[in-house]
Amino acid sequence: MKRALISVSDKTGVVDFAQKLVGLDYEIISTGGTAKTLRENGVPVINVSDVTGFPEILEGRVKTLDPHIHGAILAKDTPEHMAVLKEKNITPIDLVVVNLETTLSAAAPHTGYPCFRTPSSLARALRRAGVDVAVTANNHCCDGGARGIGATLAALDDAGLRHTGTFVDSLRHGADHPLRLAANGIRFALFNYTYGTNGIPLPKNQPDLVSLIDRETITAEVTALRRQCDFVIVSMHWGNEYQLTPSSEQEELAQLLADLGADIVIGTHPHVIQPAAWLEAADGGHRTFVAYSLGNFISSQSR
Repeated sequence: MKRALISVSDKTGVVDFAQKLVGLDYEIISTGGTAKTLRENGVPVINVSDVTGFPEILEGRVKTLDPHIHGAILAKDTPEHMAVLKEKNITPIDLVVVNLETTLSAAAPHTGYPCFRTPSSLARALRRAGVDVAVTANNHCCDGGARGIGATLAALDDAGLRHTGTFVDSLRHGADHPLRLAANGIRFALFNYTYGTNGIPLPKNQPDLVSLIDRETITAEVTALRRQCDFVIVSMHWGNEYQLTPSSEQEELAQLLADLGADIVIGTHPHVIQPAAWLEAADGGHRTFVAYSLGNFISSQSR
């Protein structure tokens, strides 16, 4: 039996939505006022306190969800987790990329903020939902240290998800940075960088563990790959949380990437939508599309 977690602040339409899921053979898990509303309208509900380890799926990021945080709509297969991404009909898309903003572990405990640790079955759930690639360089990628990165990448490999942004060693860094992809005969190079790791230091003997934003490094790496593919895509974990406009640093880095010949720049981290724009390269011979921040696909945050 599939299970769906529903916990929302605005109850408008929630009963109809839950009844639709029940008709699709989902069991409903809920809490608080949402559970009360559903029960009052005849929807059978399982207490959320009886179920743990749910993942949260966000367009800009994928994080662990604490069972008490409101605002997510998720699903759970037994024994694996499965987000209701298929409702969004993503499977016909040629290439689906998510920002995996958590670590993965087969073993408990599975935790939420401030150090995320999600069941490794999330990787298989994402793959079944139609996701092809996970970018993993973000401020939570080191929540479990080097061991957590290794476990995360092993889970992604096991699920058949390609990935870039964090690496177990220099060999994988060389092979997967950038990640070379192809769809419909078009060759892509996908880079992924993060502004930091929440103050968690990288091991001195593993300098290639995380791709950090460094202008000289980015310049060298993008320049070297520009002529080897049809499109260069750069995923940047940057900016200020909850800020509706890009920071000056975001704008400067975006212009640098445009000048280097990047075709698409996708931003994550602020949790809100920021403007998108076309940037002209300094030489006038190239235009780059920049989405400064995609925001959250499904949000359980209060801001």
